[in-house]
Amino acid sequence: MSAHRCVPVRGAIRQSARALIRCLACCLVWGTGAPALLAQDAKVKVEIEGINGDLERNVRAVMELSRAADNGKLSRWRIGQLHQRADEDILVALEPFGYYRPHVDKFLERSGEEWIARYVIEPGPAVMVRSVRVELTGPAAEEPFFRDVAAGFPLKVGEPLQHPLYEAGKLALLTAATDSGYLDADFDTSAVIVDRDAGTADVRVIFHTGERFHFGPVWFDQDILDDEFLQTRVPFAQGDLWRQDRLLKLQNTLVEDPYFARVDILPRRDSAQGLEVPVQVSLAPNKRLEYELGAGYGTDTGPRGRAAGLWRWVTRGGHHARADITLSLVEQNGSAQYTKPAFLTPTGTLTFVGGYAQRLLETSDSRILTGGIRVGRKRFGWREQLSFSWQREAFEVGPDTGVR
Repeated sequence: MSAHRCVPVRGAIRQSARALIRCLACCLVWGTGAPALLAQDAKVKVEIEGINGDLERNVRAVMELSRAADNGKLSRWRIGQLHQRADEDILVALEPFGYYRPHVDKFLERSGEEWIARYVIEPGPAVMVRSVRVELTGPAAEEPFFRDVAAGFPLKVGEPLQHPLYEAGKLALLTAATDSGYLDADFDTSAVIVDRDAGTADVRVIFHTGERFHFGPVWFDQDILDDEFLQTRVPFAQGDLWRQDRLLKLQNTLVEDPYFARVDILPRRDSAQGLEVPVQVSLAPNKRLEYELGAGYGTDTGPRGRAAGLWRWVTRGGHHARADITLSLVEQNGSAQYTKPAFLTPTGTLTFVGGYAQRLLETSDSRILTGGIRVGRKRFGWREQLSFSWQREAFEVGPDTGVR
């Protein structure tokens, strides 16, 4: 026979009421004991003991209470909530360094107008790498540069597990693939299997190289220069094997030219024809004309003024020019240059220069006319330049005159 105990409804209500009163009383006592806790926000200082260096920096970066404390004051409720959650944040912050079983003692106390959240962290033994298996599959699995990268995977057996090294090893494989044109390369498997009880980890990476791609056509999104001229800036031909450094060279060339304020290069893998990948180059033009104006006064020249202008493109063929004029009571100077790019070689330039200077003093005056031609190109990382210049000066010094 089973026994049943019936609680009168009124008695149940009275018990619930008493429990509610006790709860409210506790809250009232808490509130009267620390009136600022619920009513006001307060600053929080986070103290971390037991670890330093990268471990401490990562804990502070991951711990939400530490980040929130840096941004200003917090409510007492929020402080308590984040303090309770700190253990999880600390575990997440230490795992990338191989510490999966830390012990944390935490304390929260008030000091004047400030709260102190203190964490004493014993990271425990680091997880050790028990095995590392890096496999290459696909058409380029036997390529020496891929095999060298796989052999140099930074995680080693018998060393502490370091997740940043694991990610660095994966990134090295992807970088080698992208730089060499294996644009579809990806991981079939990438995993770190941690045995927390044994304190060991097994690393397994299977990397599929895919096919090697070639350069397709290059098109330019802009409307200030002829496409025929811009094609001279491209350091590869359609059908060449894909190399990332060729794209970087194209970008550097366009950045060094005066025409564009922004250069974005986008391989259009989605538009590939077979193994040929088109390249889209989006270009934002600079202002066509840049000028400078200035004025001043010198004790030897009197009032003086200066005007300079740069025409970033004069023609759609990329020709550009510069002029500079300085005028004062005793001295007048003017110079100009006109440059034709892509002369003889894609990086070659042909520049015509000219100038005039006149200096008028109480005892002498001189007039100098200059001209010249410069031919330059970029090679082996240097700018080579061959120049021819001509100068004619007419002068008067007292009763003497001459030309040279």
